[in-house]
Amino acid sequence: MTQPRPRTRRADRPPPPPESCTARAVDALARRAYARVELGQHLLRKGFTEPVVTEALARLADRGYLDDLAYARGFVHSRMTGRAYGPRRVRTELARRGVAPALVDQVLAERAADAESAPEDGALVAGRRRMGALRGLAPDVARRRLVGWLVRRGFGMGESMRAARQLLAASASAADDPGCVDPED
Repeated sequence: MTQPRPRTRRADRPPPPPESCTARAVDALARRAYARVELGQHLLRKGFTEPVVTEALARLADRGYLDDLAYARGFVHSRMTGRAYGPRRVRTELARRGVAPALVDQVLAERAADAESAPEDGALVAGRRRMGALRGLAPDVARRRLVGWLVRRGFGMGESMRAARQLLAASASAADDPGCVDPED
């Protein structure tokens, strides 16, 4: 039976060769998109030195593989459309990932301009997704839970209250209408 190889701590290992830094960064970018700061932190955790990481990131940015603006646009689209996050939560997550506040403001402003052309409110869309879980609750309990959920998703308090009021009113009127057929029945 063979003996297991003793594990060495990261500090005991020799640093990886500098030539492999760009290759490691490209491999990471092949798996998912990264912001520049986030990818730099990833490479530093892998043991590369700061000058090597800076050079690799500059090389990738010159080739067009690393673009914080495109990353922020994709991130905002996926979070606000797919996961129904509000602008506050998206702003916080992008800041955590190292995207410059000016870029975040620009992308959220673009998103707001697009939203003005489409009449659907983000809080209403997100709230509709949540309404099924609130079925059967007292109206005040449902309103409180829905508003809390929307605020945690990153929508403002006023926006959340307005959406909850509209959704609960629509739900109550649908329940009062005997001709209305519940699609889940």
